[in-house]
Amino acid sequence: MNDSIKYTLLLLSSLGLLASCASMDVPNELIPQRVEVHEGTFDHSFPVSMGDEANFNFIASEYERIGAGPMVITATYNPHAPNDPAEQARLAGNSIANSLRTRSIHQIAVKALPVNDYASAGQILVSFDTAEAKPPSACEGRELGLAAGQTISEELDGYHIGCSVEAQIARQIANPRDLTGRAQGGEGIDGRRTVNAIQGSGYYDDKPNKQLAPLESSANTQ
Repeated sequence: MNDSIKYTLLLLSSLGLLASCASMDVPNELIPQRVEVHEGTFDHSFPVSMGDEANFNFIASEYERIGAGPMVITATYNPHAPNDPAEQARLAGNSIANSLRTRSIHQIAVKALPVNDYASAGQILVSFDTAEAKPPSACEGRELGLAAGQTISEELDGYHIGCSVEAQIARQIANPRDLTGRAQGGEGIDGRRTVNAIQGSGYYDDKPNKQLAPLESSANTQ
């Protein structure tokens, strides 16, 4: 065996050893998290005189988008003002509630709140719980889209595969609180209610089904 063959075999064996020592683990770029539910509170205030269509439309659109509970309308008033200020505040709150009910908001409570700070009197406070479905926090700011002068490799650096999918799924969730696993119909809801609804009917009546008659062709039935 000449020297060139020996050197070639030695080189190949060395490369084989290096390959066996190299790590075969490749980082997984697939985002492991799923859609998140962000819960909070919506608070919006304005003077009674500003109870106009623009405010009502804004409140209604936000409630439709992220509302997750009853709405509370609080009308503040000066307890030392003449002409029954508490009743005037309730009337103002009820008027605004009626306007919002025409925009498909039905769970509304109205309260009148006395305030010692006269500058805060005559205000309308609107609040409700919110729930919003969003893509995983790790995806924030990582949506694909090249900026001016940016290369593909720069854009993909640190990008998690699946963020765009999770963002699209989040936009399609109508009631984000469904993802929290909370009961939405009161206490004691479990499989027993479903069983009671079907017990004694169909396959669940504990009685054998009637014997089926044999099939006959139309020619034999004439």
